[in-house]
Amino acid sequence: MNSIKKKAEDPKNNTITTPKNIELLNRMTILMERQVELWKREAIRILGKIARKIKIAETYFYSF
Repeated sequence: MNSIKKKAEDPKNNTITTPKNIELLNRMTILMERQVELWKREAIRILGKIARKIKIAETYFYSF
């Protein structure tokens, strides 16, 4: 029974039909991982803008 359950929980295994709740949980996990990647990219973009503004401010400050 446990071997059948493990096979059913594997979304890449097509020999046994996966229960709907496991399919939904797998899909949610994939979507959350994608969301985290988008947040990381956005954070890097924002931090890059901040770093450029700091560099401009430092250049201006040290020019006196």
